[in-house]
Parts: sequence; C-alpha cells; structure tokens
Amino acid sequence: MSALAIAMVLAARALTLEQAIALAEERNAEVHAALVDEDRAKLHTLRANLERVQASVDASIGELYDKPNLFGPTPPGSPDILLGLSSLEARLGVPIFSGFRVEADIARAELLERASSQDTERERLTLALAVARAYWSVRRLTLLEEAQRASTERLAESERLVTARVDAGLAAGLDINRAAARRVRLDVERTTLANQRREALVRLAVVLGLPGEELELVDNPPAPTEDGEVPPADAAILVSHALDARPELRSADLRAAALLEEKRSVDSRYWPQLDAALLMQLGNNPALAGVGSRAVNASAIPFVNIVGDVQLGLTLRMNLFDTLQTTHASADVGHRLRRASFERAGLAREVESEVRFSSNSAQISCPTMAT
Repeated sequence: MSALAIAMVLAARALTLEQAIALAEERNAEVHAALVDEDRAKLHTLRANLERVQASVDASIGELYDKPNLFGPTPPGSPDILLGLSSLEARLGVPIFSGFRVEADIARAELLERASSQDTERERLTLALAVARAYWSVRRLTLLEEAQRASTERLAESERLVTARVDAGLAAGLDINRAAARRVRLDVERTTLANQRREALVRLAVVLGLPGEELELVDNPPAPTEDGEVPPADAAILVSHALDARPELRSADLRAAALLEEKRSVDSRYWPQLDAALLMQLGNNPALAGVGSRAVNASAIPFVNIVGDVQLGLTLRMNLFDTLQTTHASADVGHRLRRASFERAGLAREVESEVRFSSNSAQISCPTMAT
C-alpha cells in the first residue's frame, strides 16, 4: 500500500450508523427548515393565547404649529401658536364573548403546532432511512469485496495446483485456460465491486453533507438467527401499524382538525361580539390635538397643563351584512377541509402500497417465509 493510501486510511472518519444519522441531521437543510416551522408554530400558539387579553401602553410627545386662518386675515385674538403635546395612554381590552373566535384560534394554533412536530419527525425519519440505505449499501459492497478477495486467493491456489498437474502430465493444458478465464471473471467482478463501492461512498457522503471526505464504516451487519429465518408477519397488521405510526398521516389528521377550528373561528362573525375596554390617559391633550381646552391654554411646552382621563365601558357589536364575506370565507374553509380529506386518503393509500410492497419483497427474498 502506498504512503498516500495509508494517509487516506488514517485520515478516514470512523462512523457508526447512529453517528451517521446524527451527523446528517446536523447538516440537513430540510430538518432545520422543519425545526424553524416548529418554532414559528409555537410562536403562533403564544400569540393566540395572548388574544385573551389585549394590553398596550403608548407614549407620545409632539410639537405643532397652528395658524388659524391660512388664506385670510387672522381673526382677532387668534394669533399663530405653537402647541406642545404629550400623552401617555394605557389600554386594556378583554373579549367577554367573541363568538368562540378566541377559543377556536387557540385550538387551531395548538393543533398546527403538534402538526409541525410531526412534520419534523417525518423529515428525521426520511433522512434516517436514506442514511441507513446508503450506509448499508456501502457495507454490503465492502463485504462482497472481502468475499471476492477470498475467492481470488482460493483461485490462486487452484491455479498453482492446475499448473503443477499439467506440468506433471496429469491434466490437459485446457485446464490452465479455464483457470485463466475464471481469473478474468474475478478481475471484472473485483473492478465492478470497487466502482460500485466508490459510488455508494460518494452517495453516502452527499447524504451526510460531507462531500469529498473519506469515511470508514464500522458497524457490522446484524447476526442472523439460529435457524436463518425471519418470522413472518401479516401484511394487514403491518399496514394497520403503519397507518397509526406514520408521522405524515398524524400531521394530516391534525391539520384537518385545525381546519375545523378555523371554520369555527370564521363562523364566529355571525355571533354578536361583546368587549370590555379600559383606557387611562395622562397628558395635556387627551382628546384631539388643537381642540377643546388646549386651544385656550396654548403652550409650546409639552408638559404644561397635564390632566388625567379614565374611560371604562362595554362594546356590543354585531355584523348585519358584509356582502357575503363571512359566508364565502366559511365555504372556502369547507372546500379546503374536503381537499384535506382527499389528500389524507391518498397518503393512506401510498403508505399501504409501500408497506405491502415491502412485505412482499421481504417474503420473495426469503424462500422459507414464502413457503
């Protein structure tokens, strides 16, 4: 082995399957994007819960120039003035009855948050499956190469025996040609396996996000059972388990439930809305700038003539006609809900087809199971 080959082997990164999956998750863009969506869903849940109480505090300072009659003579006693305005406002609003809009929005946000978690789990499982397939593809080809090298060594010993027998006159020269033909076949197989293993290594490095890096896979294949058989499994049981366990199906169910809550939120516009509000103001212009007592007690300093104001009340609102906007919005959510049900049925069919195909392939690859 050359010095360069030795250096490459020493520099190769040893990886178990578990380490490979963890490394792929750290570098996979789809997994990180799903995690970002999950964080956004959590933020939306928090925002929906904060709609139970709406509170705000605003402060403002302004300086206005007031000219009473811009295109005519200035009225007596109304000179040009500077208005210094300041205001500090605290508002508190509580929806006493919103037609179940607040409750529906909170439930919808929580369902979408759970669906986002299932989407992240789906991306992780998909990535883990891709890594496992690439990992064991490399290991299988490596083991085949080792077996092929053992065959080459046995062929070399056979060639020596054939040559000795021919030299001794105990065998025909045709046996040497047969041994040479077997040698050529083994050389072709060795070259093919080496190329396939290099291709599989490149594919694995790309999946792991480590293109160009030398990898050494150290996990061994699982040991076979004593009788060499895999216990058979009923395809219907496997399908039932997959339909219950697959995260994409759980995500579809949660998003369908979120659409039901969205429809309940839209339908809340048919109900009357009752809100309680509290407003506390502190400033020299609690109403509108330049009107009322401020026009009389004009001052250019914002913190002169400070007064306080408190307002507390209830507001009852009900939409009587909105050009069918609420009706159309509710119908649109209903259409999206129907589409979601069809998409969920399609996902279920794909999962069932995949499970049944995998089950049949496993039985075909194991003749004992098929019998």
